[in-house]
Amino acid sequence: MVRSSLLGVFWGLTVAGILSLIISILGNLLAGGLSFGGWWWFFLTLAVPACVSLGLAGYYRAFEGSGRLKLWLYCISSGFLNVLFMGTIGAITASSLMYGYEGVNVSGYLEWGPIYAALFLPVSTIVMLILILVLRKIIKSTNAFN
Repeated sequence: MVRSSLLGVFWGLTVAGILSLIISILGNLLAGGLSFGGWWWFFLTLAVPACVSLGLAGYYRAFEGSGRLKLWLYCISSGFLNVLFMGTIGAITASSLMYGYEGVNVSGYLEWGPIYAALFLPVSTIVMLILILVLRKIIKSTNAFN
């Protein structure tokens, strides 16, 4: 039981780390940026919540035995919290590392972070569902839990 839970966390963290890197680079390219600072900022804000969400999903083996309601509630809550983290704590931290704390509009991030999280909830919920389904297929294909 402990071994399979740890393997699930490992797969969740691995998938989240790789996807965070890919999404960060592609997001920066689509936004028209080619600088190191742009994708690095996006990676710093995305990696932590994605690793936590998919690590937990891996711990519970991507909610394989649970019902649809539980899976959707997890996707909604983790999608909201991921965007909220990215828009507040992640953005403040990444901007502080790049520009220094004095140059960061902390009140602006704290004010608009929850608004962004609510506005992007439909998109972030679907993205979390897709990521969990991909993680579930990876875990099933490795046969590490049998």
